[in-house]
Parts: sequence; C-alpha cells; structure tokens
Amino acid sequence: MKQLTSQIHAFGKALMMPISVIAAAGIFLGLAAAIITGDAFAQMQVPQLIIGFIRKVAGALFVNLPVFFAVAGAIGLAKAEKPTAAFAAVIGYTAMNVGINATLAAKGITAATTTPQALQQAGLDQTTAMMTSAEYIEMLGVFTYNMSVPGGVIAGLATVALHNRFYTQQLPTAISFFGGRRFVPIVTVVRLPMIGVLLAMIWPTIGNGIAWISQMIGKSGQYGAFLLGAFERILIPTGLHHNPQ
Repeated sequence: MKQLTSQIHAFGKALMMPISVIAAAGIFLGLAAAIITGDAFAQMQVPQLIIGFIRKVAGALFVNLPVFFAVAGAIGLAKAEKPTAAFAAVIGYTAMNVGINATLAAKGITAATTTPQALQQAGLDQTTAMMTSAEYIEMLGVFTYNMSVPGGVIAGLATVALHNRFYTQQLPTAISFFGGRRFVPIVTVVRLPMIGVLLAMIWPTIGNGIAWISQMIGKSGQYGAFLLGAFERILIPTGLHHNPQ
C-alpha cells in the first residue's frame, strides 16, 4: 500500500509539469486580451501581429496538452531510463490514436463526415452538429476522439507500464540490438493501437459520464462546490490535488 501511495504521489508531482504549461498559456492569453483596448489599437499592425503570435503560441500549448500529460506521466512513473519512457510515450500516444482512427473509419466516421456542415446535412440542427463535431479532433496528424488530457494520461500510464516491464528485456543474439530500452518503443507500437481500438468502443460512454458529472456539479450550487472541494482535499495525500506546495 505504501509503494502504491508513493507511485501515485510521484505521478501527481510529474503532472505538475504540464499543469505549469496551462498556467503559462493562460497568462499569455490574459496578456493578449489585456493589451487590446479600443478601435484605434486595432489599426496598429505591429501590435496586432505580436498579439496574434502570442495567441498562436498559447493555442499550440493548449492543443498539445494531451501529449505533454502523456510524457509527464511516463517520466513520473518510470523506474529507470526516463528519457526512453518519455520518447515511448509520444509514440504510444500517436499509436493509440491510430487505433482509434482505424475503428472510427470502420464505422464510417471521418474528418469529412464530422464537420458541422456535413452533420447538418445529415439532419442535425446547428447546435447539435457543432457539439457533435467538437467530439472529434486531429492530433499529431491523426483524426481521433477529442479525449483531451484524459487521453494523454491513459497513453502515458499504458506506456510506462510497458516500459517498466520491458526496458531490461533481452533478445536472442541475432536481434539483440533491439533489446533493452530499444525494445520499449517497439512493444509500445504493437500494444497501444489495441488500447486505442478498445477506447474507441467505450469512449462515448466515458465522455457522456464525464459530461454528466460536470453538469451535475454545475447545477448543484453550493453542494456541487462542496463536493468539488471535498474531492480535492481527498487527493492531497496522493499529490494529485494540483497544489504546487
């Protein structure tokens, strides 16, 4: 039990790295919003270029948060060879999304069929079409479910589990070059797409559950705030409460 608590605490500390990225991106967006004052400022080309650049940087950070969480989780729980775990996490996250993409394609769900325009032509109203389209995203060039941070965490945990098991794997002499830490990315490419296929089958249910919990807390007023605060306090021993202290 003590070892499990220690691992969870290490995982929580590792997640503080991408959380700090969220804070930095938020500051950038806040600065950009604060600078914009009046119509006269809108005519100034150089400041507008600077603000546009800041927004693009912050936007890129937010879009790639799942990758950051996958890498951070792998680093935090890797027993050794942490750089290898981080490298494998990127590969694992990409491979997992490829598995999801293949499953979606088998169902006839593609980037072309999930645009708001295509969904409206299929009979959905504008609001429903936009909400449905937002459930999908292109990550690292792969069309997939918009799982956001949970997707990155799942990929990171799956990858580090493989890493800790196989980073000392010895292979026959003829293929010994691929043993040890080099074997981790190879086994990750084989296993993570399978996890992606499984996720593609169950993610709609998980996503609906997350949305339901969020709506319930939001509509519960002071009771919802109490539940949120209580859950945060419960997480303090694990280090997952996102308190940098």
